[in-house]
Amino acid sequence: MSVEWVFLDAFGTLVYLDHPFERLQAALAAEGHAVPLAAAEHALRQEFAHYIQHSRGASDADALCRLRLECAGVLLAGLHEAGHPVVLPEERAAAVLMAAIEFRLYPDVLPALAALRAHGRRLGLISNWDCSLPEVLHRLGLDPYLEVTVVSALCGSEKPEHDIFARALQEAGVLPTAACHVGDSYEKDFMGARAAGMRALLLDREGRAVPPAGVPTAADLLQAAASLP
Repeated sequence: MSVEWVFLDAFGTLVYLDHPFERLQAALAAEGHAVPLAAAEHALRQEFAHYIQHSRGASDADALCRLRLECAGVLLAGLHEAGHPVVLPEERAAAVLMAAIEFRLYPDVLPALAALRAHGRRLGLISNWDCSLPEVLHRLGLDPYLEVTVVSALCGSEKPEHDIFARALQEAGVLPTAACHVGDSYEKDFMGARAAGMRALLLDREGRAVPPAGVPTAADLLQAAASLP
């Protein structure tokens, strides 16, 4: 059976963060705090870890605001831990954090999506993200390509759980065997999709993945698009 629907992960597959550590360093400098890049990176990685654990709960604007304030607190704690304490009101700290977060499309994304559409594939997205993801996708110009968008914070399930994949399949009206999910996490994307009965392909943009033998991989989305049956 040929692949009718291709579902894509968001972060690490379609989008990346544009120089987040440098952006954080600049935002802190604008507040009068000179912080070494290494300290900014340490603190922001702490924030990333907290966000990943809690993004599922940010299902509306109020919850997202609370999460961002929490993440700002984690960021300040990380700076203190790195030996460069910064004192800012929580709302200013949250603004500094958001100044560091700028998403960009990988260069291959639009050509790959166009190629998939040209071959008759229908496209969807399955992502572990907060409720702001639809706005991010709109700003980046992805709306015209994605017919189904399933976001963990909006559906109450996250990859690799079965329900988030089942929700995407249901919204698309497609059998699991006629759908393929492409993402950069072996556990969350590849194994999650396979457990839901879907085909799956592991995206390895940096050439660092060491998946078990037999796991189909692609170095970029154009290669992934060309490899689908």
